[in-house]
Amino acid sequence: MSRLLYIAGPYSSADSKQKRSNIEAAINAAVWCARNGIYYFCPHMNSAYFDDLAPDVPVEFFYNMDLRIAEVCTAVFMLPNWEQSKGATEEYHFFARSNKPVFYWPNEQELLLKWYH
Repeated sequence: MSRLLYIAGPYSSADSKQKRSNIEAAINAAVWCARNGIYYFCPHMNSAYFDDLAPDVPVEFFYNMDLRIAEVCTAVFMLPNWEQSKGATEEYHFFARSNKPVFYWPNEQELLLKWYH
């Protein structure tokens, strides 16, 4: 089975510029993964702006969906400031409880590459 990396980090913010910055940070990590041949799932890209597009859908739907997808992932790449995010904190604890590797962007890129390849 191929390894699949989950990218976790803050998404939500009351400030639209900060939310956009959070999404862009996740996209940057995803681009780095793609350029390095790493299969990944990036929830920021999967549901970007759905809180604006479908405000009637509760945020718990997205948390639950993301954790369901995390079940098939083999490791997580934590983005900066993840500790300030409810969702990313839940994702971190999910991977830690599952004894799956946790890597930190950007400081552990080389370590992730060695583990992945």
